[in-house]
Amino acid sequence: MKAVIHRLKGRIPVHSRPRFEGNTMSGVTKAGAINLMQPRKATGKPWWAILFVACFAALLACFPARSPELYVHLVSGRSLFNQGLFSPTWILDGMLYLQTAAFGMPAMVVAKALLLALACGALAWRAGRRSTGWALILAFSLSVLVLAHFMPLTPVTYSLVLAVGVLLATESMADSAVSQGLALSCALFWLALMHQADGRALVGWLLGLIVLLGGRFDRRAMRQGKTWMAELLPLFLWTFLGLPLIAFNPGGGFAWVFPAEFSLAGFNDSPTNHSPFAPALWDTVFANPSMLAYFPLVVAALASALVPGTVVGMRWRLPTLLLALLSLWSERWIPWLALVAGPCLALHLGLWVNGGGIGKNRLPPFWLTPTVCLLAAFLLVVAWPGWLQGVPYERRNAAVYLPPAAATASSTVADWIKQGKLPGDARGLHLRLNTLAAFSWYQPQLASDLLDAVDLVSLMNSREGVDQLAAFGKSGLAYLVITEPAPARMQMLLQGLQINASQLPLCLLDGPVLVVGLNPPGGNAAKKPGLGALVWTDLAFGSAASRLREAPPAPWPGPYPLQHAFAHARPGAEAGGLSAQGREYIFLADGKLRQAAEAGPRLVNAWLAGHCLALAGQSGLEAHWGMAPQLALHLSLEAVPGITGEAQLLLEALAGWRASVLPLPDEDTQRALLTLAMRSARASVALDPADGRSWMVVGEAALRLMNSTAERKGAAEFNEWRQLREAQAAFAFRKALLADPSLDLAHYSLAYVYSQMRLIDLEASHLRNGWKINQKRGAPPGAPAQPWQDRQAAEDSRIRRAEGQVTSRLSAYATEKTGKSAIERARLALDMGLGKQALDELLASDISAFGAQGMALEVDMLLRLGRADEVIAWVNPDEHDGFLATDLYHWFRVKAAASLGRYDEACQEAVSLTQGQTRLAFPLAPSLALAVTRDGLDRLAAAQTIPLSAYQLIPPSNLDSQITGMLRRWSLEANGFAVLGLLALEQGNPVEGRRSLQDALIHSPPVSSGAQALSFPARTLARQVLTLLEKSKGD
Repeated sequence: MKAVIHRLKGRIPVHSRPRFEGNTMSGVTKAGAINLMQPRKATGKPWWAILFVACFAALLACFPARSPELYVHLVSGRSLFNQGLFSPTWILDGMLYLQTAAFGMPAMVVAKALLLALACGALAWRAGRRSTGWALILAFSLSVLVLAHFMPLTPVTYSLVLAVGVLLATESMADSAVSQGLALSCALFWLALMHQADGRALVGWLLGLIVLLGGRFDRRAMRQGKTWMAELLPLFLWTFLGLPLIAFNPGGGFAWVFPAEFSLAGFNDSPTNHSPFAPALWDTVFANPSMLAYFPLVVAALASALVPGTVVGMRWRLPTLLLALLSLWSERWIPWLALVAGPCLALHLGLWVNGGGIGKNRLPPFWLTPTVCLLAAFLLVVAWPGWLQGVPYERRNAAVYLPPAAATASSTVADWIKQGKLPGDARGLHLRLNTLAAFSWYQPQLASDLLDAVDLVSLMNSREGVDQLAAFGKSGLAYLVITEPAPARMQMLLQGLQINASQLPLCLLDGPVLVVGLNPPGGNAAKKPGLGALVWTDLAFGSAASRLREAPPAPWPGPYPLQHAFAHARPGAEAGGLSAQGREYIFLADGKLRQAAEAGPRLVNAWLAGHCLALAGQSGLEAHWGMAPQLALHLSLEAVPGITGEAQLLLEALAGWRASVLPLPDEDTQRALLTLAMRSARASVALDPADGRSWMVVGEAALRLMNSTAERKGAAEFNEWRQLREAQAAFAFRKALLADPSLDLAHYSLAYVYSQMRLIDLEASHLRNGWKINQKRGAPPGAPAQPWQDRQAAEDSRIRRAEGQVTSRLSAYATEKTGKSAIERARLALDMGLGKQALDELLASDISAFGAQGMALEVDMLLRLGRADEVIAWVNPDEHDGFLATDLYHWFRVKAAASLGRYDEACQEAVSLTQGQTRLAFPLAPSLALAVTRDGLDRLAAAQTIPLSAYQLIPPSNLDSQITGMLRRWSLEANGFAVLGLLALEQGNPVEGRRSLQDALIHSPPVSSGAQALSFPARTLARQVLTLLEKSKGD
């Protein structure tokens, strides 16, 4: 038999010979005989499935780019020939610059989406030769969805595209000699693309090495008659030609030989710090559909790589196995796993349906193909509006949202030079490369120097450090540009600048960018062109105030043409009305410090001292290091138990430090700063609803304003305004948790808000959630282990006691609610402090069961629990304007709109509280005169005078009841004008704010014998704020 086969082998055309791929034997019949004359059937590629993979990848990659590092690449690309072609990222720099110069910034996102679509489609095309359409859809749906989490506009994303080229070239290296050069070329471009700090260039070389090594185990080349030397030649070339390219790359040097992925030093304190199973990542994984898809993908990848007797070659299985294991260790390997797991899984599914290539053609169930088609359509539909990007589902859009602060700051500096405030040859000193690149991109004529690796917080805490910064002015530098994205550190910098305003005057604050003047010690600042220092009250309430624009309306989440999205892309640098963005950093800590100061100066010292210890790493108190952050947290939440033990030692060690280093601002400045914080944080979340930090600032500012001196005194008479602040804070902290569920401070802040509302069940729930996150994060660096564990145990015990109290009240509630109506059960739950139970009772009942009173209670509970968006959607004029009391209906909508940051709508509802009156002075005086005249006519009619005898036919009126009703209506109108003024000031409209407050107080002068009779609930608050405005106007 062997002799017959040998003789026939030379007579059969090459294209008709049976092919042997792995264990695939297409020429083997069921009986085991070889049908040499029957060529293998050519199967067409499932192009519809390949097209789905490409479209799915393009949709997931087409979302706004936000990386500030783009400025560095754009400037580098513009000056590419000046710096040389062998800069670390010269390919990416030149490509991004050419795209931007030709088509604008949105072209970068479009190009990235097309490249990723091409790469994923190429992988699907390669796997489609031996797979089926439904197998491609199932496998690549998981693969591309996981890859979507790693598709920002960064060099790493482009390295993934090149990785596909390396993978395909090496996978086919045994069949084509040309692919060897192609793979090496991809590796060379890879090295030029990547920056040395990323340390991922070696990953591509190793990926190709693993694929080639897998080809060695496949023994495919041996079956085609090649020798061992011919089989090992691609492996030899890849190994010994790739290493020199890596080692001697001019941009990276030897930094790429041992990247961060292989170094335990890159993972800080634990090798599993970046594992997808780490507690910090596990808590947030369910908020992101792409990361959620990783877990079924890694299980399928491991099963696909380890299943015995498979016909899929080791060149796919080996890299899939290794990358799956590495991805369990660090999430940095997940995108590389997604590249190889998709094709490997598709090949397994396709060959399984084809009977494993043994001749058993299994037909899939009849329902499988239509089900997979429906799945593909569903994925495309939900990917189009961006619902697969994670909460809060940002819309898909070809846009680049770069922070506008650098654009406006550089433009302002250029204007200062034109106006003569700075000399024409003025040079600036930048402390971050991103800011320097942004200034160079928008204003190339500005001369700038770079000084990095400087800890400004440490410098601001010492006189020597401040003198060192100011001394740069002697070297010809005119201003200092500081960028600090961390809010806590920005607070420290601003407080330090406030103290040293003579040497380091703060001239511009826009977002995280500060421009500071440089007046060296002993220098003559009068000889230099002057830059005026900022006046906070003028920025908040004066002529320099910028009005906060409303957030753009949420687009309909349905399909719309791609060119429409491209045309309406909003470059961040051109966004208007955001000149105050980022002022949320300003002195937010001082609101907490002022409140703590009322309890004693030691609490003030301890709070900020612990803050400094946690941030700047101050030495000298190592024994109390672990206590400082926790003490700072408790003090900031105003829930401080008795200060004893180690905390008392820390307080004594730090007594007097705070007052001597960072004095508190005055009350007027504090309110101005908090108003700026509220306004600018609203502007930030209008552009990025997923900015959890800015939502935290909204809530913090609302709480600090609520507890300020003016509002604390005014809320005692005007409780509705305190309820508005609480609704603002609860909604903001809830949105912050939706954006980032790992924010333990948001849980603690909500616990504080609910403690003020006396809702103990919600307070205990958020304390527990915040404590869990804090516990998983572990002790601060340097904290002693045993004291930290003791404190955690004490905290857990305290929370357990609070939960026990909730449990006992729930038991009592279950006993007492029997036989009561829905609204009575809700009120009973509220009386017991069970807010969640009260709302559940109301939500479970129809509105007809409790009427207008029950609806008012339900709306109030929704506002308390931070669900103002549901209130604004539910309470509408068509259904509830007449159902609820008029003033109550408008009050609910004022609170809800103000919580959402929709100030125009809130102001309109406040106008409705004034019964539509544009000015209060005109309706009140004639009404009072008419009432008095009518009473006089009543008395004359009683005297039976002939001319007025006819007046007896008119029913007599009661002057007291008329005036009482009139004053009640006037009080509601005055409250409406006061709220209108306060909201207008918060929005940044000082003219309307001042005028509305004056209208509210027109019948309540500061000193008047009748002031008590003409008082109204919001009078004290309106009077104090108006006094502040008049004072700032006078200044």
